[in-house]
Amino acid sequence: MAHQDNDQDEIHFELNGDGAAEDDVSDDELDEVEIIMLADDEGNESPFELLAVLDVDEKPYAVLTPYTGEDDEDEDDGEELEVHIFHYVEHEPEGDETEGSWSIAPIEDEALAEHVFTQVRAALLADVEAG
Repeated sequence: MAHQDNDQDEIHFELNGDGAAEDDVSDDELDEVEIIMLADDEGNESPFELLAVLDVDEKPYAVLTPYTGEDDEDEDDGEELEVHIFHYVEHEPEGDETEGSWSIAPIEDEALAEHVFTQVRAALLADVEAG
């Protein structure tokens, strides 16, 4: 597992995922998983799955993993899960909107990033062991 150090500013997404998915992701897949697109430093976009929003020290963090389109849940191939952790912020609906939006932002403080990573890793491992 690893966290992503990223120089990007806040990235905004709609809560329902509309418009955030890659063209070849089906509507059925969108119902099952939350897919968002993230761009790297060169502007190349890649799909990511929102695994969870976890509270660490009473603050929410988004846990994302690269989206492959495969159901890796049933496979135990011994590979570690690649995760990227961001600050997570929900925004109230504006105007006639019925649903709000959310945004993610990189964790700039290295000590905080390590602390959050350790807590998220423990939570993910506990979930795997329980299920």
